[in-house]
Amino acid sequence: MKRKIVLLLTAALVFSMLSLTSCGEGEVTKEEPVTKYLASETLEVPVYEITQNEEKKDVVTQSSTVVRGSSLSVYPTPVVVDEVSYALIDEPVPEDTEEEVPGHYVRADALVDSVESTVREKECFVRTPVTVYENP
Repeated sequence: MKRKIVLLLTAALVFSMLSLTSCGEGEVTKEEPVTKYLASETLEVPVYEITQNEEKKDVVTQSSTVVRGSSLSVYPTPVVVDEVSYALIDEPVPEDTEEEVPGHYVRADALVDSVESTVREKECFVRTPVTVYENP
């Protein structure tokens, strides 16, 4: 009789341990990327890489540029380095690469929701053969 109770208690303990370790599965949600457009006062927007130096401090370096108005998928939670917010670009990771590929980031203030908001130039100068006057 004692043996049955011990086996029953052991089975209940094992069942409860398994249920506790598996209860988090399925509840963990990965952040979904959102589509944004790149905005700038110039024709190109810089793309950055964030790495760590010897003192474990984040270092931001420009890696390339992307044309203003381009559509990107970015993760909504920004990464803050030196009080500047950066958004991680969602890009496919090559499977045949053994070394860690650094993520690419854009400044969060360079992202807008509509393509109409991508041009941030306040003035545009056009050279014409005719003098154009501003209406008073």
